[in-house]
Amino acid sequence: MLGRTQNFVVPVLFAGIALFYANEIWRSSKRPHTPTSHSRAEHAKYEAKHDNILADAWNWTTQDPVSFYTSALALFTGALVFVSMIQIKFLIRADKTATALATAAVSQSGIAGQQLAIIAAQADVQRKQHAIGRLQFFATHRPEIVVHAIELSRVPGPEKEDLYERIGALILCFNKGPTLADDVVVRGEILHTTNLTVDMQRSIVKTVSALASGQKLRFEIGSEWQIRQLAIQMRQGGPPFYCVGTISYFDENKIVFDDQPRARRETGFCFKLRSDARGVRWISAQSPEHEYAY
Repeated sequence: MLGRTQNFVVPVLFAGIALFYANEIWRSSKRPHTPTSHSRAEHAKYEAKHDNILADAWNWTTQDPVSFYTSALALFTGALVFVSMIQIKFLIRADKTATALATAAVSQSGIAGQQLAIIAAQADVQRKQHAIGRLQFFATHRPEIVVHAIELSRVPGPEKEDLYERIGALILCFNKGPTLADDVVVRGEILHTTNLTVDMQRSIVKTVSALASGQKLRFEIGSEWQIRQLAIQMRQGGPPFYCVGTISYFDENKIVFDDQPRARRETGFCFKLRSDARGVRWISAQSPEHEYAY
């Protein structure tokens, strides 16, 4: 309410000032034509009659048709000017409103862009969290074949006439993971050497189509070395005997997407033949290059 009142104060003030000065100018223009030949009473009556601008304007307007038409035209022109001023005021206000709306729209578009960026970031975070959760699930729900025990075995000779048994290794493994291991392939051999090569593909010892969780896997690796030569080789201090190999298998789970191939797992083992107070037995060779699980 106060704002609307302030909007009308200035125009009304200017209108009052304009009417005051118009009246003064009109009065000053009438003074030189004051009749001087009349009496004092007539002069006062003349001044009272002609000192009213409204009465003088009405007399001038109604004295003939041309004056009336001119007055009506001036009145309508003034009304048009007044209406035009009101329209200009409303146009200025509409322009300000449009500018404010445009600024608000620009701000809202910026906010919408920021919200879209936040939504995209949240979707990316959710996708990564889903991938991390999937990988964590696979890390805890995967098959894992480990070597449980190994013992020295006596493998019969390749021929019936050969009475001398060979050096062998009997290995027992378990799938301690909670899921199934597919296409299990065991490779290994017994070597009499001082130089074990890395990443060497050994001979296939045994294959299993599937190994369930908690199921055991037993296999035996033979050699061409006779048992009777074992004591001679150890007494003479020759190269040690190694039992080295790998157990490869596939994880039934998919790593990321269902259309990707299965994950391949592998367990490496390496044992060294040792003779001590407990007898001749296989012990860990402590070789990280050959003993691993992934």
